[in-house]
Amino acid sequence: MSIKRSVGRFFFTIALLGAAGWLFVNAYASYQLRARVPEFILKSPLASLSSTVWLFRGNYLYFEANDPSAAARCYRKAVSIEPSFIDPWIGLARADLASGKKEEARQILRMILPVTADVGTWKWDELQLDYGLGDNAAFSACFNYILVHLPDHVDQACRLAAEFWGGWGDASARVLPGGRTVFLNRLIGFRKPGAALILWKKMLQAGPVPDRKMKLRFCQFLLDCGRIGEAKKVWSEWEGNGCPGLHNGGFEQEPLNTAFGWRIAPERDFLIERTSRGAYRGKWCLHLRFSGKKNLVFNRTLRIIPVEPGRDYVLQFAQKARSLTTNQGVYLAVVGYGCKGLDARSKPVTGTVGWTGEKIDVPVPKGCEAVALQICRNESLKFDCDISGDYWLDAVKMDIEKPGSGNSH
Repeated sequence: MSIKRSVGRFFFTIALLGAAGWLFVNAYASYQLRARVPEFILKSPLASLSSTVWLFRGNYLYFEANDPSAAARCYRKAVSIEPSFIDPWIGLARADLASGKKEEARQILRMILPVTADVGTWKWDELQLDYGLGDNAAFSACFNYILVHLPDHVDQACRLAAEFWGGWGDASARVLPGGRTVFLNRLIGFRKPGAALILWKKMLQAGPVPDRKMKLRFCQFLLDCGRIGEAKKVWSEWEGNGCPGLHNGGFEQEPLNTAFGWRIAPERDFLIERTSRGAYRGKWCLHLRFSGKKNLVFNRTLRIIPVEPGRDYVLQFAQKARSLTTNQGVYLAVVGYGCKGLDARSKPVTGTVGWTGEKIDVPVPKGCEAVALQICRNESLKFDCDISGDYWLDAVKMDIEKPGSGNSH
């Protein structure tokens, strides 16, 4: 019995040592794989039974050694060990394509399609392969999937699509409804107004119809690109009244700070704000306060106003001042936006003045699609030149001048 026990213990000990050795070797191999140590991956016999190692070897030979034929052999070894492993199939298709074996690469993509069709993991790789194969239908499917599901790859995919289809406009025509808003945002970011307008018209006709926030963004984008006529159309769609005009002239709504709305952002040298104190009409007006610390010179654009070229307009507004100092007061000016030949100004206001209605004739030159309404002050050359005091503006409107109205500055 003692001999049998001794033999049993001996073999049990050997088994434990073997298991411990295997665990050690496995742990060592796993560490080397996770660390992606090149010497281990490429040379160690411990790694040869792992499909992941053969994938790593293939990737090294393809991307680092620039040897697609040798890489293909490694990818084939990987899929022979684990046929359901998609990554080496993708690698094999890539290597075959690089070796000029387009039909083999196409067959691989068709074979794995049932697995990858609704999975985003390999879509960027598939898109690049479809690009190399010139497969229009497959490229379109991958591209539209990426637009909807893979935001991290959208910029790269959009650039690749523009190359694949021969231009941004042609790419716009192939975007499906689910990805159109995403693609439109990228066109805005890439400053491609022509292609963006193609897509915009398609969205208005076939959906999804852009929401109000997108309409404002697109309107401002067109203004930035000098496409004023198109911006006016988008603004009209946003307003919903079918005609351009001066929106929110009484400051009753929050300023849009974009497109053809009021632009009332903070200033460093003076206070500019929308206030509910002492409005001329309604509950709100615009207020400026000057601290008396600087001889301020400014011509700050308050808003851009869409107009009809060659028509005469009248700008009407109400203003008030309190203790505005120096000989150079505050005034409004209307100048051409993206055009020349217009500089209409009101009389500068100084001191203390109650609410008064004012008018400015605005003869819009031909070819001028929009004007800029500015609030201004010129430099004072007096010794006491630092402006202080308050200025208010309200009830701003601009209409086409009626014949025989006889308005004057």
